[in-house]
Amino acid sequence: MEVSHFTRPFPRELEHEILGTLGQRDLITTALVCQRFRDISVSLLFRHIARWSTFVGDEGKRQYDPLPRSYLALFRIIDEPALGRHVRFLDVCAVKLLGSWPYHSPRRASKEEMHMLWLSMPGLIALSITGSIHCGPDLGLTDVHFPRLKRLRMDEPEECPEFVIRHLNTLTHLRISHDSKLSIGNATAVALAQYEGPFDIFMQQLRFRSEALEFCTLMGDVGEHVVLSLASLTNLRRLLLGLRINEKTMLELLGSCDKFPRVEDVVICYDDENDVRTVQHEPPWQQLLAPFPSARHILVFLQSWDSDWILEKRFAWADEVAQICKEVVAVAFDDDAALRRRSPNHEWEIDQGADEIAEIVAPFVVRAVPR
Repeated sequence: MEVSHFTRPFPRELEHEILGTLGQRDLITTALVCQRFRDISVSLLFRHIARWSTFVGDEGKRQYDPLPRSYLALFRIIDEPALGRHVRFLDVCAVKLLGSWPYHSPRRASKEEMHMLWLSMPGLIALSITGSIHCGPDLGLTDVHFPRLKRLRMDEPEECPEFVIRHLNTLTHLRISHDSKLSIGNATAVALAQYEGPFDIFMQQLRFRSEALEFCTLMGDVGEHVVLSLASLTNLRRLLLGLRINEKTMLELLGSCDKFPRVEDVVICYDDENDVRTVQHEPPWQQLLAPFPSARHILVFLQSWDSDWILEKRFAWADEVAQICKEVVAVAFDDDAALRRRSPNHEWEIDQGADEIAEIVAPFVVRAVPR
């Protein structure tokens, strides 16, 4: 969505010379073609407003660049509401629209302008509102309904809970922050294919159709009276657990499951600060990973592990993991302790950027646009 100029400017004198040689009919045709091109390009430009662009780098790896000024497209829509009908995918940082610190935006949207902005986008399919909300209780989302909305990310959903609840029955992907205090009320039936959010909301406030949920990220605290079981989620393809629990409780949670035969991506992070054993104990790989025999990408991280010890053990651990999960091709135990191999028949090699794992840890709700 950012404006970029041609690298080789077209000389204005040559432009006038070319147009001066055209007859009336040619000028009319040219004008119609230019108008048609403008109409098409405007709809495409405003269709996907993202905060990131993506491209394939020199090494053949996917890379990402930020688009720090893409939010300015929303002020254009505020001035010309008719443009909002083109928007299908929108990723925006709330404080940039509201002009809050540390973003010194050239303009600040009022609550009324925000409300009109949302109403101008009836075709919205994916919405991501990141960061803190500082403009009252609802960011102008009161009574706003997007009938086609399928993917939603809100970092502070408790500021506008009714908006989230209003769309639960149509969403396929919901992402909320790990410390969210969103209250949905009675257990609500949902058909989500992807959930990223607090463990307690997942267990206590939502009723999932087990055959629908394929990607699940559970984070935060685990309440004392919360049932520790994931056994019903038999169709999962990706499971990320980032929980404030010790190793014993994590093993109890995983022990409640038989097997997840379709899971290919596994992330298990926990905190054993209350564990009486020393921090440098060998992880119980069999208990941790036995439920995931088909896993190909695995991250296991314990917050109290010593970084130097991880680097010393990473290759031995990778071999142990491979004995349990025969198809694994990427493992990570820390930011600087990632390994990968081309196939189960190849040797492990260091993965400097942890690229294989990074793609699964933070999937986009609104995907990056091609550069």
